Amino acid sequence: PTVWEARVVVTGSSTLTLDTTQRTILRQVDQLNDDHNDFTKLLTAQIKPRIWDMYHIGMSPSAEKVPTTSVEKKGLFRPLTITTIPQRLVYQPSILDPDTVGEDAMAVFVPNHAFCNVIKTMGPFRERYITTSPVEVQLKRSPTGKSNLITWTIPLSVEFQTQFVLPYPDKENEDDAMEIATLDPQARYEFQGKRKFASLPFGGLANDPEVVQVRKDLYQRVADEGLKPKLDNNGRPQFFYRQHDVKACFTEDGLGMIVYEYRPEWAATNEVCVELEY
Repeated sequence: PTVWEARVVVTGSSTLTLDTTQRTILRQVDQLNDDHNDFTKLLTAQIKPRIWDMYHIGMSPSAEKVPTTSVEKKGLFRPLTITTIPQRLVYQPSILDPDTVGEDAMAVFVPNHAFCNVIKTMGPFRERYITTSPVEVQLKRSPTGKSNLITWTIPLSVEFQTQFVLPYPDKENEDDAMEIATLDPQARYEFQGKRKFASLPFGGLANDPEVVQVRKDLYQRVADEGLKPKLDNNGRPQFFYRQHDVKACFTEDGLGMIVYEYRPEWAATNEVCVELEY
């Protein structure tokens, strides 16, 4: 009912005591994923307006945020944030970027092949949609080693996940399909287990040259804290970029729009991240 259309996500677990002979549940204990199991605090933290929701009020509804089980900050001026998130279902479009020595411009925007529909935002047939954030971007070498593989991890709204069948993008435009076929465009739904990652704040884009130095600083801070980065199959740390200024917009027909908010670079609302052993 609020002007900024706040959305609340509550995650947790249930412990059941069963009677196997009678096939009945004798006892159920529910526990929030929040460290303090404080429902009121969890609720109010999501209902109250965020500063950027007020700044962009009227542009799009407030985003349904990815739930976290714990968030720990270390340091004052440039805090190292350690975040743990529960298992979840995500949408992962990906594409090859042949520009391995350039600016990786393709990493800035979610690619066209990821969209499942077009959302009507004006007129008498305006559609209701739900926004989610943040969107993750990861650049790593492709299996062939000849290009970069760019993967976006887009959180799904709880309401969207209640559907029995999740939609995929149409491949009706054969001209476009042939044009980008060599880039191996993919889009899939992926179930992720519990994750833990460390991050440093950053105000630029995923393809900014400064990201390289931020990665080095992040890796050093992680090592100083005695934390262990999670390595990929090639023995490399798994870095990624978390965009809080990007909202993914969903209807029941799937991803239909991406909203890119303006936020000044000095606000450093995005994050450069590295996966940690959980």
